[in-house]
Amino acid sequence: MELIFIATNIPITLIAGISAVVKGEPLWVNSFDQGLYIVLLAVLNVLVARLAFFKAIRLIGTSKASAIDMLEPVISAMGGYLFFRETLSAHTTIGMLLIMVVILIIHLRPKEE
Repeated sequence: MELIFIATNIPITLIAGISAVVKGEPLWVNSFDQGLYIVLLAVLNVLVARLAFFKAIRLIGTSKASAIDMLEPVISAMGGYLFFRETLSAHTTIGMLLIMVVILIIHLRPKEE
């Protein structure tokens, strides 16, 4: 399963970059080093996140792994706030609260047998 995901997503990232170059569109990259870091960040971000998600499914099951996966935008927003001093708008805060409430509702409801 992991290999299928990796095999389909890495070429998509590379094709998007090649397509922009062929069309003459700007890549918003000023140097080769910047471009390399962007590609590495994109590939590693997808690769590590998906491999961790598949491993979590095997270890804790789909329900709990999906709940953790749904927290990704909340964790990202909080990371931006804590580490990069980004401001959280009212919409972002309400969205984060809604995500957490839905996860709680899903996991606190009685299980059907």
